[in-house]
Amino acid sequence: MKRLIVTGDDFGLAIPVNEAIEEAHRKGILTAASLMVGAAAAEDARKIVESAEQEIAAAAKLARRELTAYAADLAVSLATKQIKVDSATDQGLVRSFAQQLSDGSPPRKDGR
Repeated sequence: MKRLIVTGDDFGLAIPVNEAIEEAHRKGILTAASLMVGAAAAEDARKIVESAEQEIAAAAKLARRELTAYAADLAVSLATKQIKVDSATDQGLVRSFAQQLSDGSPPRKDGR
């Protein structure tokens, strides 16, 4: 498989150059960029990079939050499908829980 490398040269040279490089980055076609540190629009380039870093960090945080929620939903769904409790066990669990509520005693392992 062949890959295309797209480099944004002269980032910081001038505001129109910075805008073109930023657009290429936002469209996902930019592979790398070379920054002209002492050039006239270097401060503008720094602000663009800082803004992009903040956007990326926010998107990553949102993605982590969504992934965590998805994982929790999946775990609950799988647990619901896999846990089978027969009537006798269910009644024993209810009795044990009721006993704990009434006298504060720890649960018994046999459910009685």
